[in-house]
Amino acid sequence: MLICQEMFLLLTKDNGKKEAVTNNETALSAGLFSDLLMHDAVGISAKNKVHATDKKPEHPVLAWAWDGLHERRTSSVKTLLQARWFSPREKIAQDFRDHGQLEIEDAAWWQLGGDRYIMTDTALEDEVRERLAAVLDGTQNPSVKDMIILDILREVKGAYPLLKEDAPEMKRREMRNRIKELKQQVEYDDAAASAVKTILQETTAIIAAAAVSTAGTT
Repeated sequence: MLICQEMFLLLTKDNGKKEAVTNNETALSAGLFSDLLMHDAVGISAKNKVHATDKKPEHPVLAWAWDGLHERRTSSVKTLLQARWFSPREKIAQDFRDHGQLEIEDAAWWQLGGDRYIMTDTALEDEVRERLAAVLDGTQNPSVKDMIILDILREVKGAYPLLKEDAPEMKRREMRNRIKELKQQVEYDDAAASAVKTILQETTAIIAAAAVSTAGTT
């Protein structure tokens, strides 16, 4: 699966609603951007501007995002991660549905929270959780994909709330420190290292800006 698909599974409740994680959509968009970078579908200029390359991905979710970047003006990574159109939640749900793995429950006009995306193939999320739990407890070596997911979740303060039942022996601070420790064990190629660094820098900046904005209204 794509990084953003696995993020979708973790960031969506069993009842099809979003998990109550701050910057849920930003985390999902960061996962999508990671996939595009890892597939060489986008590049980043010296001025931190995003552009689509000439390599259109075959996966429908990535192809949709690639098409969107071609149709729109060049933007910064931060602007892209905050853009509503770049949230892949609906496209990921449609792809899972097309493969018979998810049901979409349309929301009535008076219901808050939008449509519900209910996974029917629950084994997909189970496999992701089992793999990440094995990485956290040291019984499995982390992949680049694992570390991107864990690091994004750590940055949005979602790692512990979402994975505490999969790693019950870990406290919040222990899990956060464990993820930092695991980062040193992964061998990144230049492209992957650059992608991870850029995504996490921008995700952190967005979270910090949101925190300031919230503080200013309370």
